[in-house]
Amino acid sequence: MLATLDSLTDGFITLDRGWRITYFNPAAEAGLDMRSADVLGRSFWDVFPGAPGTEFEENYRAAMAQGEVRRFDALYPPLNRWYRVSAFPSEQGIALSFADITASHEAHQQLLDMNTELERRVRERTEELRRTNDELAAFTLAVAHELREPLAGIAGFSRAVEERLAGRQDQKTRHFLSRIRAGVTRMEGLMDALLELAHVGRAPLERRRVNLTALVECTVEILRTQEPGRDARVDVAPDLFAEGDARLLRTLVENLLGTVWRASAGQPRTVICVGRRDEDGVFYVRDNSADQLPVPAPDLSRPHELLRVDGEAGGDRLALASARRVIDRHGGSIWAETTAEGGQMFCFALPSEVSSRA
Repeated sequence: MLATLDSLTDGFITLDRGWRITYFNPAAEAGLDMRSADVLGRSFWDVFPGAPGTEFEENYRAAMAQGEVRRFDALYPPLNRWYRVSAFPSEQGIALSFADITASHEAHQQLLDMNTELERRVRERTEELRRTNDELAAFTLAVAHELREPLAGIAGFSRAVEERLAGRQDQKTRHFLSRIRAGVTRMEGLMDALLELAHVGRAPLERRRVNLTALVECTVEILRTQEPGRDARVDVAPDLFAEGDARLLRTLVENLLGTVWRASAGQPRTVICVGRRDEDGVFYVRDNSADQLPVPAPDLSRPHELLRVDGEAGGDRLALASARRVIDRHGGSIWAETTAEGGQMFCFALPSEVSSRA
């Protein structure tokens, strides 16, 4: 029996009921920097003066008095080492089995410290990003508002010139004036899109069940009002429901539907379909107009590219950037595809959807 205990890699000590050390194996000698000849027969509390008043005494006395096995990890300050201890009661006293876990404990503590530091840095970066976003949104709002006055002036003066030259305009003059008005209109649209983009990034989320079908129908009515003579049909599936912020989802629908509506403006007849795929629950806004020229689908996974305002597509880029931000705020995903007819199709998925066929 002693030969077996002597061969253990863990320290092993036995105590009688008077707390005298009766056995001290070689692993205990190595783990505690003591010789068995110097401790056998002595009181445990004399040999280990740092134990009283600690977890060691609490657990050892409980094991001795209550006859229950106690297991714990604790630091022994005199040696500055951590030990994993098991105390086994017996009729003769208790047996203590222990292992030095200082290295693993320090590694674990270093990992905890690293995690704490990482969390601190993430909080700092998050707060820095929040401040940057707030400043950017405030700047965007200020610029968009400040540009309205000079644009209104340009529009007003162009109308005044047109009235002053009434009946005396040549073809080139009329072209110049129409280009001025078109430029003002486009800039006003871009400013509205910038204001909307800033609002999407700052508005708090108020999640509830939202009827996307109703949002689509409302948006279509607005688009028809803007172009009353346009030959267009919009087919929307009934009872499309999703969970999210109603205001932001309205922005999403308006931007996606408006982008497809504008993209198909050159077609003899516009046909747009809005629905939800049964197999994966993905919503889509698709242009079904026939005989279109293939147009590369915009890469909605690169939001910074969408913010590059250039030419006539600038408004649509900002609209898609707003749509992407709405989806990001909801923790969903969005992408674009080109249909077989060459039109646009936008797909999006929202998490925790309660969408259903009511």
